Amino acid sequence: MKRSNFLNQAGFEATAVIVALLVVGVLGFGSYKFIAMHNQAKTSTASTADASATHAVPTTIKTQADLTQTAQALDADGSSLDSSLNDTSLDADLNAVL
Repeated sequence: MKRSNFLNQAGFEATAVIVALLVVGVLGFGSYKFIAMHNQAKTSTASTADASATHAVPTTIKTQADLTQTAQALDADGSSLDSSLNDTSLDADLNAVL
């Protein structure tokens, strides 16, 4: 009788080891995906910052000249965005909601 009890415990130990390995594997994979996504977000943020750095813009607006320079930089950056927008579908969606 002792022998069968011993075999049951050994089987349970193997199951526990397999479950522990699966948990470690899932946690490792999740961590890898999280880090990869975090690094991709840093890269896209850096490329956005590089695109906006093409125009010299004052950090604080103190004079009318600073305001004009900032407005010109925003207009230059937004021109390509404005041409790619299709507001017809947005208007249709808003009208459907209202």
